[in-house]
Amino acid sequence: MAEIKTVSFIGSGNVATNLAKSFYRKGIKIDIIYSNTIENAQLLANKVGAKAVNNPTEIDIVSDLVVVALKDQIVDAVLSQIKINNALLVHTSGSINSISLAKYSNRYGCFYPFQTFRKEFQVDLYEVYLFVEANSSKDTELLKKTARLFSNKVVEMNSKERKSLHIAGVGLNNFTHYLLSITKQYCKENNLKTEYLTSLLTQTVNNSFYVEEALSLQTGPARRGDVKIIENHISTLESYPKYQKIYKAISQLILDEFHEDKFQL
Repeated sequence: MAEIKTVSFIGSGNVATNLAKSFYRKGIKIDIIYSNTIENAQLLANKVGAKAVNNPTEIDIVSDLVVVALKDQIVDAVLSQIKINNALLVHTSGSINSISLAKYSNRYGCFYPFQTFRKEFQVDLYEVYLFVEANSSKDTELLKKTARLFSNKVVEMNSKERKSLHIAGVGLNNFTHYLLSITKQYCKENNLKTEYLTSLLTQTVNNSFYVEEALSLQTGPARRGDVKIIENHISTLESYPKYQKIYKAISQLILDEFHEDKFQL
């Protein structure tokens, strides 16, 4: 089977940075790093021995693989200016339908690492699920083979399934992160150590993900229908409008789940 020996990255953000470094460490040559800001492109290019480019019309692809790691809304605007030359073109998005890349190359697909990334931290992809898709069985196997260089959890997944996974990921990661951030800020402003919450958080995650019927383990005042406590908490949170809004909205959803329309906050 053919191998991916050279890669170009269209993008230099969090995902591109982590993937480019991972490819580079496996001995795969990085040809081009593109960013509309040359400083960002150069910063990553210097780390992986690549050429930095900030003008897409200057890109004439000779790589085996082109990885597009851009904001969804600008993918078309950028790719329409690049000579892909029928290289294997993949995006890294949970929400883009891979067939949208067909107008840029006859070989297209997805290389989707299901993890949250930051430029500052290099993520070890070994335990990260990598979801791949291609429009031919040959390229699907090629992407699987490439993905296995980094991860022992490689799964073929189509665009519809991946979109559903992305929605689940937003709920799990982005929403949870925001809630945790708001909670930490509340603790800070009330002179509470966040370490007081770590054991509770661990048990909550275990209850949610390692028990089949997680909803049956729901606890708390909303589960019990203790509206007096909820209303007291909401009142106490008057000086914390973001936390108050979240508290009220989620409490109402739990009340509706377990008590139908009996209680309205």
